[in-house]
Amino acid sequence: MLNAQNPKVNSIYETPSLKKLKESVPELLSIDRAAKISGLGRNNLAHLIRCQKIPVVKIPGYNRIKIHYNDLVDFINNNKFIHR
Repeated sequence: MLNAQNPKVNSIYETPSLKKLKESVPELLSIDRAAKISGLGRNNLAHLIRCQKIPVVKIPGYNRIKIHYNDLVDFINNNKFIHR
């Protein structure tokens, strides 16, 4: 389905600025970066990780955990609902 205002854009979610943002985001995110991208607070995101709601990547020999960008997007998409 083409957008009537801009025929080059297939949907409102595929705007050129959103594509540019997606290209500039690395695959593996720190908790701080994932919190900024998602809009969640850092402590809330850390809590979701501790409760095993969001999978993480632990690289051997590296003392930090990373969140895969696609896992973050999947978590957000899987937790959408209409609030009444």
